[in-house]
Amino acid sequence: MKNFLLFALLVLFSTVAFTQSLKLTNELGQDIGNTTVTIDIKSSDITNDDSYEVEYKCDLNNVSAMKVTATIEKTLNDIPDGAESTFCALGSCTDPTQTSRTGDIEGNDKDSELLHYKPKGNTVDATIVYTYSYEGGSDDVTLTLKYHVIDDTNVPELAKDNNFMAYPNPANGQVNISFNTAEDAEIVIYNIVGKKVKTVLVSPGLKTVEIETSDLQAGTYFYSIISDTKLSGTKRLVIKH
Repeated sequence: MKNFLLFALLVLFSTVAFTQSLKLTNELGQDIGNTTVTIDIKSSDITNDDSYEVEYKCDLNNVSAMKVTATIEKTLNDIPDGAESTFCALGSCTDPTQTSRTGDIEGNDKDSELLHYKPKGNTVDATIVYTYSYEGGSDDVTLTLKYHVIDDTNVPELAKDNNFMAYPNPANGQVNISFNTAEDAEIVIYNIVGKKVKTVLVSPGLKTVEIETSDLQAGTYFYSIISDTKLSGTKRLVIKH
């Protein structure tokens, strides 16, 4: 009986000692620990504004009842020369030369993270890995941010109005595009290099058109409404299978 109790206590101690205390979540509360998040950037945003910056928000959650001392470490896996990466966490923000920060998170509390990337004119992809650990912990949590640059130089200017929309977006096997046009028009879908991949003719009026997208590869596209050879606008469409 004593041996059984001793074994049970050892199992309990082992479970408590090696339970993961840190959990990384996105703005929707979804667990993003040990995952890769791809962030699309338009090349025009980079070239038009040298100060252009991408911000990613997440929370580092201490899911234990005890205060932990956490460390955040940044690794620049693939980043172009001149680009900058900074992050705000554990009470303050880093400069581009700093790669780590350590601080306390109270039990059942969280630390809000702001992860910044400035391309500084570079229109190539970049990959940055953030590793989260804590004193006494055995399991690190990582987050890989992959910044994917979309060349939109051959795509018409994106529309700022809401006279048409696509849903669901992201789409899977099909997408519905609703619009209002007084003339015959066409819906044109472009890939990221500006090549037309689908064209659908539509008649005048307020309506919704269902377009098959199962034959298109997963990725980022753009769709336009063209009426009487005039462009009503262009918006982004994401396809995920």
